[in-house]
Amino acid sequence: MSRFIRWAIVLWCCLPAVCSYGGGFMVREHSQAALGSAFAGVHAGAHDLADMFFNPAALYYQPERAALAGMASMLPKAKFRLSSATTFNGTVVTGNPGGENIGEDALIPSLYLAQPSWKGWRLGLSVNAPWGLATKCDPNWVGRYYAIESRLTSMNVMPTVARRLSPRWVAGIGFQMQKLDAKLSNAVDYGTIAQANGVPGAAPTQQDGLVELTGEDWGYGLVLGFMYEASARTRFGFSYRSKVDQNLKGTAEFSPDAFGVKNGLSALSGAFVTTGAQAAVTTPEVVGFGVKHEMTASMTLVFDAVWNRWSRYKGLTVHFDNPAQAASRVQEDWRDVWLTSIGLLYKVAPKWTLRAGYAVDRSPIPNEHRIPRIPGSDGRFTSVGARYQASERCHIDVGYMSISYDGAPITLKSTDPDSTFRGNLSGRFSNSFRILGAQIAWNW
Repeated sequence: MSRFIRWAIVLWCCLPAVCSYGGGFMVREHSQAALGSAFAGVHAGAHDLADMFFNPAALYYQPERAALAGMASMLPKAKFRLSSATTFNGTVVTGNPGGENIGEDALIPSLYLAQPSWKGWRLGLSVNAPWGLATKCDPNWVGRYYAIESRLTSMNVMPTVARRLSPRWVAGIGFQMQKLDAKLSNAVDYGTIAQANGVPGAAPTQQDGLVELTGEDWGYGLVLGFMYEASARTRFGFSYRSKVDQNLKGTAEFSPDAFGVKNGLSALSGAFVTTGAQAAVTTPEVVGFGVKHEMTASMTLVFDAVWNRWSRYKGLTVHFDNPAQAASRVQEDWRDVWLTSIGLLYKVAPKWTLRAGYAVDRSPIPNEHRIPRIPGSDGRFTSVGARYQASERCHIDVGYMSISYDGAPITLKSTDPDSTFRGNLSGRFSNSFRILGAQIAWNW
């Protein structure tokens, strides 16, 4: 198992992460079999070994010695259409008005392992990336004071155990060890700051610098899961994933403008110099419910409903070691939301199974608090997939998903708390997503 973990860490050092624009910065693409059914049935263990990430009790229904490796190719599109952009005192923010895709393509790996039983317990391990974000804007675009580059990568290592409690009940538990790495950057309007402080020669929006924040941390949590076998053909699954509190620690680097305004402000106030920084991030609780019902010998109906407690996320507050640098806050006030999905698995031949699914994913982001770093809105998933049973011990899965999103208006105001020098920005993002995944599983 130690070799398995080393392989996983090497993969994460090489690959970026990306988020779905509907579900905050949550990444769900941990099973390429489930991708084909729009993730319906994962909490009822309807697919394969990867389902144990969603519900640890699903491990019990898999072979004792098994491994699975998958990869999802994420192809996002997010384009901004400008309405207006001004500073707090009415100066028009010039620059690129948007129109380019700020989403970044990415590959997301997932790895799973099942070990032999120990005193009635099934043993397993999952390694994947449940949280992620990757957007990158033109450094000279009109919303540069709110965001340029935003990147969050994660690695979650989860040892898992499962066992049967009674003829109808199975239970499982997973221990999460989660690492987050973040990199955020945006422009700083030194010209407007200098003008507000009476500095001669200040030119708003024309004397920009850059601030880049980096940070990382490990956090820990639990996942509890249960399966109830109502009959030989119907199974229900329930799971609870705990929150994980993390305090990302790193640095804040302030780059100067070409006119020396930043250096003057630093000399006067002591602010805008490179310093240590930290920000608290809590990944939310997730409660899942799933159903697997075999309608016929060849046709299975699957369903999932997942509640995400995004109300824990109020926004990002960065505290600086430099006492002269005021904390940076972005108010977002996300809300709790549901994802619901339904799918169909159809075994068309002894070696072939087809899948299809549809899901509705509610966005946690209120219109008045949407920011360019995460321009999410409500989404609808449509997916198809297939499994080829290459042998008794090996199967291959592929899946494809298309996601369409509602329009995502941006209405940010300089009168909002801590946004005075970020200015006013209004417009609309149009988003879409395509995901293609493949995986191979084998047992011995």
